[in-house]
Amino acid sequence: DGGMKDQENAMKSLRRENKTLTNFKFILQTMTDELTAEQEPVKEMIQHLQLEATEMFIEMDQANKQRQRADVSIREKDHKIRALESTSQKFQGQLRAKSAYIQSFKHDLSLIVRLTVPKDIEHAVR
Repeated sequence: DGGMKDQENAMKSLRRENKTLTNFKFILQTMTDELTAEQEPVKEMIQHLQLEATEMFIEMDQANKQRQRADVSIREKDHKIRALESTSQKFQGQLRAKSAYIQSFKHDLSLIVRLTVPKDIEHAVR
């Protein structure tokens, strides 16, 4: 009879424990469901942020490539400007030399025109 009583007490204790565990399982399941429900918006936000980061990276890459093309274009234009400046300086030097020659020629011509004696003219032309 005492063994039976012990078994019944053990069974009651196990049932109470089982009920406690079932309640605990229900509470854990409820909390898990709530956390899973809270997790979805966070996942969506993370995906959205990842998409935005990817788009920003693409924009930065395109801007960088455009800047590189602009840098190349600027270097080419600077090179062309230096070449044109060099050519311009060369032509200006030639123009100054020709202007000086023309001035000298005009001066000599005006001196020759002022001469009236044929012998002086012949000597000046030589």
